[in-house]
Amino acid sequence: MARNLGRDYKNVHTDVAHLIDLGLLEKNERGELSAPYDEMVIHAFVRDAA
Repeated sequence: MARNLGRDYKNVHTDVAHLIDLGLLEKNERGELSAPYDEMVIHAFVRDAA
């Protein structure tokens, strides 16, 4: 996945672990990832730095 995304393996691993913890991704006994949703909409609000 990291190679396909052009990202560092460690960063992708950390991101995926967080998404699993949040229940947004699932990992089966063979280590395969899946999303239990057909669609995810994420709203991220960004504030100006103080």
